[in-house]
Amino acid sequence: SKEDKSDELDQDTDVVDDIDDDVEDSGPFVIEDPYKLVPFQAGVDREAGHPDVKGDLPEAGEVRVGRLKSDATGFTGVWSHCRQGDFLLTNSKVSLCIQKEETNRYETYSGGILVDARQHSQPPGEDVLDMVFTFINFGVATGDKVEVVRDGSDGVAVLRVTGTDSDFAHLTGVLGMQTGNELGLIVETEYRLYPDTVSVEMVTVIRPPGAREFRLPLGDWFAYGSRSRPWTPGAGFGVEKFAMPWIGAFGEGHSFGLVYEDSATPLGFVAAQGIPYAEMRVGQVEMSRDNPAVYRRWFVIGDGTLDSIRLEAAALR
Repeated sequence: SKEDKSDELDQDTDVVDDIDDDVEDSGPFVIEDPYKLVPFQAGVDREAGHPDVKGDLPEAGEVRVGRLKSDATGFTGVWSHCRQGDFLLTNSKVSLCIQKEETNRYETYSGGILVDARQHSQPPGEDVLDMVFTFINFGVATGDKVEVVRDGSDGVAVLRVTGTDSDFAHLTGVLGMQTGNELGLIVETEYRLYPDTVSVEMVTVIRPPGAREFRLPLGDWFAYGSRSRPWTPGAGFGVEKFAMPWIGAFGEGHSFGLVYEDSATPLGFVAAQGIPYAEMRVGQVEMSRDNPAVYRRWFVIGDGTLDSIRLEAAALR
């Protein structure tokens, strides 16, 4: 049951030192090691987050994350999937929506996925982003628990999604068979938004449930949507099968991209079928319970131009 799975995840994530202990804060919080999960903020409401996440836009230097209390999410159009109960990360420049545990998408079995994003400086318009979610062994990570780690009141907003490896529901339905064996991996992805930035840092930590070690392909499903055109450095428009530091997409006045610390390679299987996805694989990654796999990347929200993605990618790298 969902309750049993949540209990198992609570027990499994206890192996991460100190992440479930409230800490006493003094002054702005600083993430000293970006490759470790962030400790919970003292007194934070993990289920609701910041109480005024959808009030006036944050001013310069401010950032928030919290659960949306109504369907007035700020995202519109048929490709908008943000709704009441989902989580909004926002600063003075951008807003993005991460779904709660349940989803209104048919491609996945659960939520916890990035579905909408926009720059505040852009005129209101229809959302064109499809979604972004974790790629594991040609499957996905579920979102069985979504909680606020830091609500932004101390200088950084952090939302954590915890789940396990799973089949990609859409591919399973199309093929009539599972796309991989579920291994029971514990997968935790943190979305970290800082003040006055146009990119959200995404850090995923993956560990096996027992003593067995694994070496698996990891990355991201980058669903840029049928209203966007993908662009890859060194090739231009389209999805090419070679390693690249970032990939961008744009359409109807909006642009966005994924930036990697090293590089990622689009596999191209889905895009070859005319489906607007790029399976971005960072490579085969080793992991054990004591030495989890960790990979870090950024989702960039542009101003509608491709150059805004290119410049932010250069700055991040």
